[in-house]
Amino acid sequence: MAKAGILALTVTVLLLCRFSSGKTDLEIVQSPPFVTAVEKDPVVLQCTIKHHLSGFQMRWYRETAKSKGHFYSATPPRHRLNDGRAQLVNEDGNMVWSLKITDLKEEDSGVYYCQMYEMMETGKEELRSSGTGTHLIVEAPLTILQYPSPAVMEKNSITLTCLMGNEAPEGTVRWFRETGQGHVHFFSDKPPEYKLNDGRASWVHSGVTGDNSITVTDLSVDDSGVYYCEKYRKLNNGKEELLASGPGTKVTVEAEIVQSPASVTVNVGDSVTLLCAISGSQGFVRWMKETKQGSVRVDLAKLGHGEENSDRVHWHNNNEKWEASITIDTVKTEDSGVYYCQKYTIINPGKEQKVSSGAGTELIVKEPPALQVFQPKTQILCKKGTSVVLNCFTSPLDSSSIVTWYRNTANGEKAFISSKVPGEDDETDPRINFTKQQQDKVDWSITIEKLKVKDSGEYYCEVSDTRQTITSVAVKLSVTGELLEIRVHSQRGFQIRAGLSNK
Repeated sequence: MAKAGILALTVTVLLLCRFSSGKTDLEIVQSPPFVTAVEKDPVVLQCTIKHHLSGFQMRWYRETAKSKGHFYSATPPRHRLNDGRAQLVNEDGNMVWSLKITDLKEEDSGVYYCQMYEMMETGKEELRSSGTGTHLIVEAPLTILQYPSPAVMEKNSITLTCLMGNEAPEGTVRWFRETGQGHVHFFSDKPPEYKLNDGRASWVHSGVTGDNSITVTDLSVDDSGVYYCEKYRKLNNGKEELLASGPGTKVTVEAEIVQSPASVTVNVGDSVTLLCAISGSQGFVRWMKETKQGSVRVDLAKLGHGEENSDRVHWHNNNEKWEASITIDTVKTEDSGVYYCQKYTIINPGKEQKVSSGAGTELIVKEPPALQVFQPKTQILCKKGTSVVLNCFTSPLDSSSIVTWYRNTANGEKAFISSKVPGEDDETDPRINFTKQQQDKVDWSITIEKLKVKDSGEYYCEVSDTRQTITSVAVKLSVTGELLEIRVHSQRGFQIRAGLSNK
């Protein structure tokens, strides 16, 4: 019994010595010894066991400048937790114990050990083998600075800033523009195959390390978009890989649109022109009307894209590249509102984007006041050969109103003078004229010179416009002959009475 016990003890010691010092069965290989990664990126730490032995527990431990301890295992030790970003990469059964870590942080830098443990009869674990460790270096990502840009007017220039640290790795810097048509190459030293540089772009400081800013000249509204400064590195297979991208600079190119005056007041039935002057290329223009119900498109084709499609609205001067004024004919009450002259650009087929707008012109459409006409006298007595003024006063009239004088005689009604320009066949009496020659839009009195007896009759003035006609109460003009003295005999003597000759 004593010899058997001694033999068993000897075998146990030999096995323990084999497990602890024998490199053949328990060798753990960690390669490569140094791994460099960038913050936020994932990394795989390799661990290979050359000869598998069952009944052992594999664990990963991490040693950093601040701490040392358990990092990951299939069954964590008591009171220990796995790092939630780690997962096993088991590519070949239990022979590979490589570890993947995602969302790296700079404080993850340190030495990572792949280790094998054995559970002893005492219930405790004992280290049986360990890799030499993998040194993980987590670096801050390449930072590309791009600054915001204010809105810029057409035809001007803009500088797009792109700054990188001096420690930036070698590679090509490219500028891209993001529009509705995708991520489009804009400018670089070596454009990708089948791509061209925009001829208006150039480096601000060519050859200066870390400064990859560009200047773009002669801007148009179509240049609006987000511009990205990007760093690429060349791979072994000759292809390029995006290393880092700036946050982008949003560029808004506006057209200068001038609308003047701020408001226009017209009467129903009038025509009105809303003025709009545009800087730079015309692109295409829309007119929008803002009402209490919201913004609606004016019934008019966009300038430069199609024919006009309205009988009442048309371009005021379609031949001028800088002008986009419109004229609205036969204005209605519902045409009231604020009108905006706006410039658009095409993002992609079937989709457009507003890039600039005028301040707006308010159109106020009023019902014109009712016409009024007044003749203060109802009877006038005049002597032959004298002159007389027949008064006619009206409410203020516009250019569309017409004042006409009529005379009622035994032969009927007859128009004899009017504010409208007489035609070739119209008969005029040189003795009759407007008293104030139409300089006053409310006084339409007439003067009749060298009165004749036959001028006697009823005279009235009539006012008319496109909507209504109104007539005054007539004035009765009586023209008599020469004044005579008639002696009348009476019981008291002779009396002189005034009498009128009708000659």
